[in-house]
Amino acid sequence: MPHAMIHPPHAFLAQAADAGAASWFAWAADQALALTILVIFGGAILSAVLTQWRRDKCLKLLRGDHATVVRLDGGVLWGDLIVYPKALELTFDAPFVTTRGLVKSGVMLPEADVAGVHLVARSAAGLTPAEQRHRESQIRRTFRPGLLRRWLRTGRNLLNTLRDAFGKALSAILSAVTRNPRAAALADQKAGVEGIGQQLIGAAGNAYDPLLEAHVGRPVVVKLRCPGLSKPEAPVAVDVPGYLVDYSDAWIAVFNVDHTPLEALTLEATAGQPADADPRVSVTKSPAGRLGVRNPGPAFVLVRSVDGEGDPAGAGGDAADLDAVVPPGATLWLGVDPAGSTRVRLELTERLDLVIPRGQVVVRHAGDRVEDPRRGRPARARGLAPRDAGAGGHEPPGQPTPATAG
Repeated sequence: MPHAMIHPPHAFLAQAADAGAASWFAWAADQALALTILVIFGGAILSAVLTQWRRDKCLKLLRGDHATVVRLDGGVLWGDLIVYPKALELTFDAPFVTTRGLVKSGVMLPEADVAGVHLVARSAAGLTPAEQRHRESQIRRTFRPGLLRRWLRTGRNLLNTLRDAFGKALSAILSAVTRNPRAAALADQKAGVEGIGQQLIGAAGNAYDPLLEAHVGRPVVVKLRCPGLSKPEAPVAVDVPGYLVDYSDAWIAVFNVDHTPLEALTLEATAGQPADADPRVSVTKSPAGRLGVRNPGPAFVLVRSVDGEGDPAGAGGDAADLDAVVPPGATLWLGVDPAGSTRVRLELTERLDLVIPRGQVVVRHAGDRVEDPRRGRPARARGLAPRDAGAGGHEPPGQPTPATAG
């Protein structure tokens, strides 16, 4: 009597698993054409929706608020900010009427112009009560994020970290399916399907930076480049304090809770006469009624209002509230009535809400020390920092520092 061969149980399980995988790949190969059409159309639609819906998370923090957009050429624009996926728009506080009678109520900055933006700034002084409450809510969520918010951020960071792994897994699955001759339709579109998959993974991920992630919600000091003060052989940067709120692959958001100014000034300018002298800010007025406010740095200048005998163009009265930010090296230009004198109410400040392109800023220093168990040990009671504090920590007060030093 022949002996029956007895197979161990795990052999049957392995055979069943192999058969299941083979049948799945065979089914996918049989349905290759339908799957190709579904993946291409479905992926393209989903990718288009995500592209239209997704806005930079740093710029979204200022969406709908009164903000100032400063260009790399030093030009200053202000108004209510509208954020699009790849563009910005500012709605002016009041329509501007040209000498030809053309009415301009806002300015649009398409993608090419956004590439020339130096920074976007927001001052609490220029916000309505509703906008101030929204800003306070942003600050609370940043410094004390809820459990769900922390989980979502961790998940997005993990997805970004494993982005290459997900892409390689998708490529391996497509390669296994397209080896079947019946999957020729999918093989011809393999590159396109992989591209759609990578785009979807990228849309769901986040620009993860371990160094910046450790300082989100904590005080930092950033080095802001100043194109208006720089020369090709000697770039200039200023130190700006704040809390690191968030970052993306293109922007960094640094906010300050308290926007109390360093000093308030009122300067007066008359056409054809020297303006009030102040080394920290320059106010000029031309005979044609062009008012200029230039900031030589290092503090920011907040132009609160313009009033006087020279009626600001478009104000409809004898005063105009601007609440526009002029960073070091930039100049704000405003059309006013050339007659009489014009008073400009200003504030010098170092504390604003800033969203800055990553090419214009470097997060250089941690700010005020906070007891953190992750650091392992407190500060030394009798310690001493390096003399240059990593580039400009002990520069003379009121002097911008060369960017090359950092």
